[in-house]
Amino acid sequence: ISMHKRGRIVGYLGNEETLVELPAIKYLIDNLKYDFIHGKELIPEKGERDSLTEVILVKRLEEALRRLNPWMDEGNINKTIRYLSRPENLGTSLLEINEKLYDDIVDLNYTVEQDIYGDGHKKHQTVHFIDWGNVDNNEFLVTRQFEVKTSLGKSIYPDIVIFVNGIP
Repeated sequence: ISMHKRGRIVGYLGNEETLVELPAIKYLIDNLKYDFIHGKELIPEKGERDSLTEVILVKRLEEALRRLNPWMDEGNINKTIRYLSRPENLGTSLLEINEKLYDDIVDLNYTVEQDIYGDGHKKHQTVHFIDWGNVDNNEFLVTRQFEVKTSLGKSIYPDIVIFVNGIP
């Protein structure tokens, strides 16, 4: 950002990183108690996600699913992770897919079948991705310069990404 006076640059206020990105992250850490990990650490080699095309932090999502849904078996945990990680078939447009995922996460519309009583009868059980009643039961993470590879193979680096239980 610069200020002009008759075509000349008269002062420089700073850049996006120092004016917006770093202060926002500092606020999230100091005031809202988010954890911070730089984007270069949230890579497949560190076990945080399957590939750079993935935006979900699978390990963190799995831990949250186990914590919030202790009744879930391994098969349903894996099914639920795949459901969020591969949503292409949930709609015909990005908007439709996002609306479906929003409803599943916020309105608790996602269920799995499981025999939770051990009596052989499977019943639909609601999956909780976020604990809406106890905020402290969730993991809040902020990162910066989080690399994501597009379908064209080009990398993009969003300035700030916030994750709740591994979900951006």
